[in-house]
Amino acid sequence: MDTAATRGKINDMKEKASDLMDQASEFGERFNRTAEDVMRQSRRAIGRMQDSAEDALADTRQNIRRKPFESVAIAAAIGAGFGVLLGYLLGSRDRD
Repeated sequence: MDTAATRGKINDMKEKASDLMDQASEFGERFNRTAEDVMRQSRRAIGRMQDSAEDALADTRQNIRRKPFESVAIAAAIGAGFGVLLGYLLGSRDRD
């Protein structure tokens, strides 16, 4: 086998390996940038959700203070509804 041809093939393989390493490095950089963008967007979304939850809680507290009897009645109705639903679901197991 010709040593010059062998050296040429080795050099070609080195170039291909170098190209693959460059591509892998570019992919890693793009992946890291995308991951950072996703984390940043997630943090913002969580912050907005927390703000919304705090606003809803403040509104609920304000409504309870303004209409305490209506609030108790609504809470009792919701609790009774859940109780009836739970009783129906648990009772349907006994019927099967």
